[in-house]
Amino acid sequence: MAGVACIFAKWLRYTGYSSAVVSKSTIQHDPFEFLEFYKEYGVNSNDNRDLYTIMDSLARKAEIVHIHGIPSLVSHFRNMRKKVVLHCHGSEIVMQTNAVAESNPDALIVSTKNLLEYDKTGKAIWIPNPVDTEIFTSKDVSGLGWLMFKIRYLDMDWITKYLGASFSNVEAYDREANPILYRDMPDFLRRYYGYIDVKYDKNYGHLVKEFSKTALEALACGLPVVNWNKDIVRELPEQHKPENSVKKLIEVYESIV
Repeated sequence: MAGVACIFAKWLRYTGYSSAVVSKSTIQHDPFEFLEFYKEYGVNSNDNRDLYTIMDSLARKAEIVHIHGIPSLVSHFRNMRKKVVLHCHGSEIVMQTNAVAESNPDALIVSTKNLLEYDKTGKAIWIPNPVDTEIFTSKDVSGLGWLMFKIRYLDMDWITKYLGASFSNVEAYDREANPILYRDMPDFLRRYYGYIDVKYDKNYGHLVKEFSKTALEALACGLPVVNWNKDIVRELPEQHKPENSVKKLIEVYESIV
């Protein structure tokens, strides 16, 4: 989930809350090593039985269980009489709209505003994805041209035609074939002049008019970003700064406890 849970755990602790992330740390599950980078904020395991034991043990002590992307887990923690937050990041609410609605969490969060249209409960709340601005900081960039990421669910032919001749010297980097570790991402981004965040997602079937997490990180690093309208954006929006995003999350927590 792009390290979102880890960043929230970090800033929740900064504000005086106790928070821990429990997740798998296999290469298949976390090829960018978010969990390794934020290991002080989590408990990670590759063994399913061990993972669920840890998860249940921590949940018994917690007021709130915040689930990222797995609607089927909601009932498990509701049966433990816990307040449950379900946080959807994309494909799970698009592809499992009914399952998300039927899971009946105490609060439903989506990470981008466009996902609100897939909410059947009428109670989904958009909380902007936070960017770790202690890691992604503005420094000199080398100006080696424009960067965009090639990902299996993007229609790269459509994107290329849409961009046309407006942008030259573009590198389409395949981050799935050649993963960039999270710890290396700030320096990797700063090798380029700017980032192209034009996404035609095959899952949605249309141009996605939302910033990707990588685009937000690029903005935090001082790179200009080309958005869905082919406009150039140069500043990280205030709502994506972690202290502002976590404030909205705490409001959700307080509303259900």
